[in-house]
Amino acid sequence: MRFKIVYLVIIFLTTTSCFSQDKRKGNLFFNVGPEYRITPIYNAGVSSLSKEANYTNIDLQNSGMALNIGAAYFLTHNLSIGFNNSFRHDIVTTGHGPNNTMSSTDRGLLIGYHFRANYMFEVFGKGSLIISLGYSLLNRNSEFSVHEPLYDMNGQETGVQTYLADYKFGSNSVSLGYGIGKSKLMIGLYIAGNSVYFNERTTFMIPFLTYSYEFGKL
Repeated sequence: MRFKIVYLVIIFLTTTSCFSQDKRKGNLFFNVGPEYRITPIYNAGVSSLSKEANYTNIDLQNSGMALNIGAAYFLTHNLSIGFNNSFRHDIVTTGHGPNNTMSSTDRGLLIGYHFRANYMFEVFGKGSLIISLGYSLLNRNSEFSVHEPLYDMNGQETGVQTYLADYKFGSNSVSLGYGIGKSKLMIGLYIAGNSVYFNERTTFMIPFLTYSYEFGKL
């Protein structure tokens, strides 16, 4: 009799454990939330700045609030892959450039595309420690036009040339956070080795703090 009770308890715990471990696996979760990007970190002198950098404020363009909307699919109970769009209405250009050259755009809707893999470690009974690695395409929709004067050999202005430029660049990302229930809070870094702001390879890091809320699933 005692053996049967122990056997039934083992079966119950095993079944419950399997059900618990599989409740996220195979599901697609939708999330939304704000992100705050802190002033970028980089070490570059004026001589390292690209011509495009003269038309904007690097720190202002890459800091401030963004709205993230996305989804994550769980391959296992703990491992998920996700995609997010970020939206920011922020500075594109400062409206002037070298020699008072004017550009056509001051502010606009900057869009980001974020691909991430997340792993969750269950801790403290109810919550999860989350580690996330990913790749982001930042500052999409940042195109602007530049009008530069043309001069002849005598230094006289003969016309104007116009061309398009942008501030798009790709970045790796790493973040660490804690999730409980449908809420997650993450802190991390966007890390780029090459960006449009510099003429040479320069490490460009943007710290960020993100909150997300799961509002639905499939």
